[in-house]
Amino acid sequence: MMEVWKKFWKPFPLWGERLHKPGSVIDRYVVQKFLGVGSYGITYLAEDLSTHQKVVLKQLRKRRKTTGERPFQKEREILQKLSHPAVPALYAEINDGSHQYLVMEYKEGLTFEQLIFQFGKKYSEKDAFHYLTKILEVVQYIHDQNVVHRDLRIPNILLYNDSISIIDFGLSRLITDEEEESFHKWEPEKQRMRKISFQTDFYALGHFVLFLLYSSFDQKGKKEKSWEEELDISVESKNIIKKLFGMDGSYRSAEEILEDIQKNSEIGGE
Repeated sequence: MMEVWKKFWKPFPLWGERLHKPGSVIDRYVVQKFLGVGSYGITYLAEDLSTHQKVVLKQLRKRRKTTGERPFQKEREILQKLSHPAVPALYAEINDGSHQYLVMEYKEGLTFEQLIFQFGKKYSEKDAFHYLTKILEVVQYIHDQNVVHRDLRIPNILLYNDSISIIDFGLSRLITDEEEESFHKWEPEKQRMRKISFQTDFYALGHFVLFLLYSSFDQKGKKEKSWEEELDISVESKNIIKKLFGMDGSYRSAEEILEDIQKNSEIGGE
């Protein structure tokens, strides 16, 4: 299972992109530090010189300007459509002649990857489904707006004071949008992660749950087994995960998943 996660959670190379240094001023925003890089955008933590609040600046990568323009504008469109405490608000769009930027709300928090590998957190079956429930409540809202996130990876889910935030809507699409022209040329695993379908988000959340569950897994022996064999969790939880993956039918909505979690007494239900 770890090999699948590594495939989708590896960092994107910068390939000669010039980063803004701390102290650089873009419009009314001063760059504080580099946050990360995605398929088409570079993100920075910055300070609004007018309000002194922290913001995120997302810069369209020059090397991806041709292919990145559409998703960049799509992210702007979708963030304007969404209004939820767990989703970053869009404040402004900047074009300074050299670069394009989106200015977004900065969400405090740590990723579960940081919590596990830097702080040694371990998550039980009940913990994993507790956080899945919190995420699904946000995903339910996003899907109700006819939006598919398509990138619900560990780096894009933040935890702060037991509250969840979902960030990086750069790959998000409206459920009515057409698939990319190259979609049918992609390998099956990438198709599952990028198809414009609500089930794509559920599939990603299946990986999220396993990531948390494996934090408390103590491997015995060198032979790698399937997660169904390795993890000591309830049959009900396994069935939910299988359905998230589409292995035993598929969930049609976040509400259906929440109902199954609520029914499972092993993870805090009835």
